[in-house]
Amino acid sequence: MTVSAFVLASAAAMIQVAGAQIAPLPVDTTHATAARPMRARFIVAPYGWMTGISGETGVGDLSANVDISFSELLSHLKFGAMGSFEAGYGHWLGVLDGMYASVGADRQLSRGRVQPELDLTTKMLISQAFAGYSVSPGPGIMVDILAGARLWAVDASLAVSTDVANRTRSRSPTWADALGGARVRWAVSPKWQVSLAGDGGAGGSKGTGEGIATAAYDVSRYWSLFASYRYLYEHYEKGDYFFIGHMAGPAIGGAYHW
Repeated sequence: MTVSAFVLASAAAMIQVAGAQIAPLPVDTTHATAARPMRARFIVAPYGWMTGISGETGVGDLSANVDISFSELLSHLKFGAMGSFEAGYGHWLGVLDGMYASVGADRQLSRGRVQPELDLTTKMLISQAFAGYSVSPGPGIMVDILAGARLWAVDASLAVSTDVANRTRSRSPTWADALGGARVRWAVSPKWQVSLAGDGGAGGSKGTGEGIATAAYDVSRYWSLFASYRYLYEHYEKGDYFFIGHMAGPAIGGAYHW
């Protein structure tokens, strides 16, 4: 396996402050209806994204097909941090989300007729920001129209050892994509809320997209717990570095809102 596959996967598997993505944000219960449209609101939400990854990735003359489960990712993750922050006033809102991870993996098989063992170390940041405008089509329902960008920064080193040669490849690509998207939030009951969010775009990459489904439960006036399912696709090819694949899996976390 090569550089960016484990990079993306491990970063996603915290257990980021970025996404990938809108992060799986809990529903803002103080803004579930338009009853108080001019009230400022804030949400801080750390979470863990338990993801797998599949696709194809490569650096220079080395490449691999990738299919990694969550259980495999945990054994390679050295450090990870994920979280989201949202602020709003009236119908306007802003969202910041990010993930950072450091990972190391050895004795991985590359793609091709010759199967050398690959050792890699990598650090990765995926961060994204959105501005949005909210409308209420009905009681307890809010629709957020979003525009923003997602930034990817990868620092990866890959060492290849065979019976006849040793090679090392290092790359530090950074790119950003412009995004458009939407989120629908529904207060099912005074304690339960659900939301669906999606975005898509391009720019530094040839194409990217994300989808998130979230259910949240208020345990108190200021605290809530949430569970999500998140899917993130990326198609990046530039120079001698590429990644074409997706990350997907459940996420769990807590949110403090005021």
